[in-house]
Amino acid sequence: MEFKKLSAGTIYKHLTIGALIGSLPVGLLFGISSMFDMSSIKLNETPVMGVMALVVAPLFLFFVSIFFITLIVLGLWIYSRINKTKVYYYRDENS
Repeated sequence: MEFKKLSAGTIYKHLTIGALIGSLPVGLLFGISSMFDMSSIKLNETPVMGVMALVVAPLFLFFVSIFFITLIVLGLWIYSRINKTKVYYYRDENS
């Protein structure tokens, strides 16, 4: 298949789901280690520890991921306006 333009919403949706799945376990690991005083998370140069770190770490990583995803989607959207983009589709034999 060949497309003239890529939908920014479709790319954004898939990358956001991937970022959520990828950043949640890492954020929980950071939060748990900070909860047990193995390390500390700093937010505005203030250490966050305890249960609050368990909440802050995954949220912070997710929002940082969203920022970079936005830059990637913007770049892909601009690129799709300049060049045609090829998408390869492989049919699943089981469906």
